Amino acid sequence: MIFAAYSSVKMKGLLIALLIFSTAMGDMANINFISMELYRGPDRGFEINLTDLILLCLSISFLIKYPMRLKWLPVHTGLMLGLFILACISISGANQPLLSLFTLFKMLKFYLLYWCVTNYIALDSDLRFILAGLVASGLFVAMLAFQQKYMLGIYRIHGPFDHSNTVPLYLNLIIPVVLGWTLTAPWIKGWQVMINILAVLGMMCTVVATFSRAGIGLMAASVFTTLIITYIYSKTLRIKIAGIVFCLCTVAGASMAADSFIDRIKNAPVSSAEARDEFNVVAEMMANNNTFGVGLNNFSNALTETPEYRDQLEVMKNEEQAGVVHHVYWLTAAELGYPGLFLFVLLLLRIAWKTFRLIPVLETEKKMIAWGTLIGFCCLHTSGFVEWAFRITPVFYMFAITSAIAMGIYTSNQTNSSHSCR
Repeated sequence: MIFAAYSSVKMKGLLIALLIFSTAMGDMANINFISMELYRGPDRGFEINLTDLILLCLSISFLIKYPMRLKWLPVHTGLMLGLFILACISISGANQPLLSLFTLFKMLKFYLLYWCVTNYIALDSDLRFILAGLVASGLFVAMLAFQQKYMLGIYRIHGPFDHSNTVPLYLNLIIPVVLGWTLTAPWIKGWQVMINILAVLGMMCTVVATFSRAGIGLMAASVFTTLIITYIYSKTLRIKIAGIVFCLCTVAGASMAADSFIDRIKNAPVSSAEARDEFNVVAEMMANNNTFGVGLNNFSNALTETPEYRDQLEVMKNEEQAGVVHHVYWLTAAELGYPGLFLFVLLLLRIAWKTFRLIPVLETEKKMIAWGTLIGFCCLHTSGFVEWAFRITPVFYMFAITSAIAMGIYTSNQTNSSHSCR
């Protein structure tokens, strides 16, 4: 792979597409070293997956071929380093430092992924391969969902992941990017338009098949927001037809799934909401009691082993291994303290703000790519109030990729502006 990426521009692009697609494979393509499968936290070993292998090869090829053109410290590196240092500090208060090392290892890989994709775009590489990777990811998850729903009869499909609620967080990062990009890029024509729209419709149906209430609501909002924005920028026949098609499909899909979805809302166990509230209370206690938290990836361990926290549980008190708070911001505060929460939120906001500031200076196609990533960020960060699945590897990696897409365009635009001034 190193040789292929070094020797051929096309192979480099194909490997980027494969890199993006590989994130959709979930547990089908990974190995956990020093595995702790019974642990209930986000990370249960030193994970090595197919994405990591492709990433390593691409990064080495970039270092060999473009040493003078690389952005060695992409935008937001300082904030990411600060968050990593705080995560290292948090280990001093961890009951099980090994659990923290699992996630620290993943954080390093997150940065390398962000660095690699940012540099791929900053080197003025072909963006079509990135779109191909996103479309392939969506189609793959949608095909698995179809198999699970209609061939295996699974009520709430989980796709390639270990839980249904992970699917919307992953796909809601992809859907607005692919939709906005497809509707506005003049080079996407004929069968490519059909495949991309089919991928978007498949991803939408997949999110519905998870019966995740927040996921479905955010997916619908992201699709209609994307359609409105594309219509504002480009009132082409393609966009008008797409708007009609998506409206008809939404009405048809809603009517077909209405009974099941209403039943899901009515019969949702009250204990689930009560357990979430209990975990939130415990997470706040941990954040208040520990300046730098109980240690990265140690929430579940601290809740299981510490009587002060364990005594707060009523609904989940009989569980041998405590779970994870379903609120990524309280989870961060509990494990890294309020300083860690501040840096985490600041990083998310800075990426979103730079993406938003970038939009007015771009041509229509890249403008819609930026809008798509921004809408995806909004979906992911809103989901963080009811889910912790941001920390699961496929979602974590896809956030790194979409962030890198936006920041790579930002870097490329800054470089081109500088050259124009000269």
